[in-house]
Amino acid sequence: MNNAINCMIEVMCYPFAGLGFYEQDSIEQHYKTDKNQFNTKNITETLENTIKSKYHIHNLDILDMLVRKYYFFSEKQYHNAEEYSLDMFSKLAKSFISQRDGKFVYKYWENEQDKELLGGFAGHNKIIFFHALNRHIPLDIIVVQYLLDNANYSKEHNIEYINYLKGFYGLIHMGDMQLDGLLQKGISENHIHVGAYGSFPLFWDSFMKQLYAKNKQGFLNLRLKEEDFTLILTANILRLVLSIWIKYEEINSSEKSNETYKELFQIICNIKSNVQNCKQDITSEKERQNAIYSFFVSLWEEIENNYFVSKNDEYNYNYIDNIFKTKHINTTREAIFLFYALEKIQNKKQNKYFRKIFFQYIRIKHHIFNIYVQENTIT
Repeated sequence: MNNAINCMIEVMCYPFAGLGFYEQDSIEQHYKTDKNQFNTKNITETLENTIKSKYHIHNLDILDMLVRKYYFFSEKQYHNAEEYSLDMFSKLAKSFISQRDGKFVYKYWENEQDKELLGGFAGHNKIIFFHALNRHIPLDIIVVQYLLDNANYSKEHNIEYINYLKGFYGLIHMGDMQLDGLLQKGISENHIHVGAYGSFPLFWDSFMKQLYAKNKQGFLNLRLKEEDFTLILTANILRLVLSIWIKYEEINSSEKSNETYKELFQIICNIKSNVQNCKQDITSEKERQNAIYSFFVSLWEEIENNYFVSKNDEYNYNYIDNIFKTKHINTTREAIFLFYALEKIQNKKQNKYFRKIFFQYIRIKHHIFNIYVQENTIT
């Protein structure tokens, strides 16, 4: 059962958790190349290589059926990975997340879409699926999606809804009132420990910080593979750019905003080639990482100097607090960022470049979660 459920979740989450979609959106490519022919071969082959490295596949037909089930045979027609991912976040939030007594709880009771989404893992097996999902992706984005799906999108209500994130640091509580009553008497704790997930939001927040020269040693001490070292530094730049993008639009005309969008997007597009150039002809791994970090420090400073909205004495504490003025909310800065980014996307206040950059950021984050925090293959 573990193998089957992990394969199922791998396929379900791949467009927003796998680096295979980082270089090319296979769903979008499918519609460009196969307008008159339904052919999932390219996507299935990509997934096959990924899944084979983690799990044993008994039957490739099952893999193809899962690709068709999640990506194509839906009540909605997905033309790119972003459309699919946003809809999947909402479906997962509806199936698994609720609120009671100001806490985010696991929704153990069934709802009408569970069977379609979870197949044989609906009903009593739902907890097994939830546990496996927790080991595959961090659930902060699902919790934020739950809030937004239940919000009125006026400015006043958005402020109210983000306040529900107070005290959220990654734990999903039990939703069983009778069990809660027992747990409150001190028999046990009243939240679900799911692998290393509970610590991941704080782990990730420690990565997402200003890329100044003085912070270099902290990154080098992590002893990451060069590819992942580069990806984490890229994620830092992506989150900074997206945060500026959200705030910039509030204080500038749409015409000026569009110019800024084009400039920022071009910076993102050039990162990969610039990283290759900066480490070219350097043979020492340590020196390469030094060169890579120096490049990202220069890029960070360029973005700050040219695009940053405002800086004050509190800026160095954390730029997320500075941009969104949410220091009063006791939660991770990542949850705050996700709330405003997804709110912008759901209100259709963003252009396609914002959405694409956001999902590149999410894929990097989920990739790091899988590799360094909680391997899916652990029983």
